[in-house]
Amino acid sequence: MFKKFFLIIFFVLITINAYSLEKIIIVDVDYLLNKSKAGTNIQEQLKKKNDNRIKKLKSKDKEFKDKESKLIAQKNILSKEDFKNKADALKKEIINFNSNNKKELDLTQKKRNEAVSKLLVEINKLLIDYSKKNEISMILDKKNVIISKNENDITEEILGLLNNKVSKIKVD
Repeated sequence: MFKKFFLIIFFVLITINAYSLEKIIIVDVDYLLNKSKAGTNIQEQLKKKNDNRIKKLKSKDKEFKDKESKLIAQKNILSKEDFKNKADALKKEIINFNSNNKKELDLTQKKRNEAVSKLLVEINKLLIDYSKKNEISMILDKKNVIISKNENDITEEILGLLNNKVSKIKVD
């Protein structure tokens, strides 16, 4: 008798669907970083800085090639020692320029990371406020979710709130 009662209870419990009262939503953080006003503003600022750096790099490259061709043209006129000294000076100038260019590139990357971090802080604040107002227990990044209903994705709603709150983040 006890076994029958236990089996009935067991099968009844297995067949009951469990419903969770917790709300779980999904947000595509990469989409917010790339498509928000602040995110596109950061990208535009970085593109402008990069374009200026490339323009400067091409100008210096042309200058170095001109100096090299002038030096090669003077090879027969100059003594070996003078030619070697001028060639060494040109090499040092090129090495110094490349070193400064690398430092500038690293600094730009650091500024980019800082600007993205500021934007992520703003997104995090917004998500915390949103979750408190709407009684949401868990927010997941879309890249960490395999399958979900579209109604659980609130990326567009958060994008609208983010665009209203933050439109620019300075990259400096």
